[in-house]
Amino acid sequence: MAVLLLAEVNDGALAMDATAKAVTAATALGDVTVLCAGATCSEAAAQAATLFGVAKVLCAEDAIYSKRMAEPVADLMVSLAGEFEHIVAPATTDAKNIMPRVAALLDVMVISDATAVVDGATFERSIYAGNAIQTVQSSDTTRVVTFRTSTFDAAPTGGSAVVEAIGAAGDPGLSSWVEDKVAASDRPELTSAGVVVSGGRGVGSEEDFKIIEALADKLNAAVGASRAAVDSGYAPNDWQVGQTGKVVAPDLYIACGISGAIQHLAGMKDSKIIVAINKDEEAPIFQVADFGLVADLFDAVPELTEKLGRNDPCPCGSLRKFKACCMSSGKYDGSLRDYFFASNPCTDSSLSVYGVLKINKYCLERSLCVIPSFWNTTVEILLVNTGSSALAEKNGPFVKCGFCSVPFSKAAEIAGTLARAGVPDSCDLLFSY
Repeated sequence: MAVLLLAEVNDGALAMDATAKAVTAATALGDVTVLCAGATCSEAAAQAATLFGVAKVLCAEDAIYSKRMAEPVADLMVSLAGEFEHIVAPATTDAKNIMPRVAALLDVMVISDATAVVDGATFERSIYAGNAIQTVQSSDTTRVVTFRTSTFDAAPTGGSAVVEAIGAAGDPGLSSWVEDKVAASDRPELTSAGVVVSGGRGVGSEEDFKIIEALADKLNAAVGASRAAVDSGYAPNDWQVGQTGKVVAPDLYIACGISGAIQHLAGMKDSKIIVAINKDEEAPIFQVADFGLVADLFDAVPELTEKLGRNDPCPCGSLRKFKACCMSSGKYDGSLRDYFFASNPCTDSSLSVYGVLKINKYCLERSLCVIPSFWNTTVEILLVNTGSSALAEKNGPFVKCGFCSVPFSKAAEIAGTLARAGVPDSCDLLFSY
């Protein structure tokens, strides 16, 4: 079966995260053709062509698509629909505006926010704020679907699909662009951020919400808010996370002063790691949290921000270096033991070993935002303790120069134990897939 996927293109730039996750979902349906539409979208089309699973990219460049008006884009998709059994898109704000129009013009149903593909005609989607899963089967000849991207992994890059330029379908003239009012921000986009820090009604005021923003800035995170905080005027509407806001699934979600109403949980419960800070130990948020801190957020959040912002020298370099090491894409055929004896592992990009975590209180705290992505991965670790070997022996297999394979969560747990016990800066934890 053939699939037409509408890529998310804004001002000529491809929203890679949303598009790549939609490609993953679409590949379960058949051969994927990606459509990029915009006043200038050739670069976006070339980028989309690198996604694995994409067979072909159609590039429609015309001024009528410059502001992503729903009517001309819908007409373009309908003009191409005859060649495809499925027309799909990520469930973004743009796609939610366009895809129902496509379905109406084709006189078929639209299946929105699909979370899983059962087969070519059957899809799953969550209902009742995520408390139930609905299975929907369509008998239409053309199936129009939007995918909730938070439930799919992003398709990897490295492909080389063909890019074909196509003409515009014409402007129906049903709407016109007046202006865009966009809040400028240096922070990551909320729906694609790896770390999100959210505040709720417990923050108390718009002025006090600045402590949430300060923590987010230290973690290079996006800022979110509960509906109660938005309705109270503490935060703008585009920060709202939940059933009536945005759905997010970051590696790390920190909820500060959020009680955990079902409407909010519907928008963030797919997060990989959830940390809750609330002074009410009975708050529902603790039922879904992986880590909970019963404390006053006005004490806990500034203290956490201050510790993350320490300028003390870090023996193994900056968080940027740690990320670069984690994302190394080179080849290395040696063992981790060999890797340990490399002259400068943090800067050698030819190695495929994925990280060096210095066990000391500074770097451990600064590395929290990258740890969750490895949390359930089995890794090889080597602990070299040139300080107190008694501390290493106390922790099972982690004797001096010990070596074994464990889930990274266990490795991080032991790293934290040693750090809190005062292990010197010369104690390293090396890990590799």
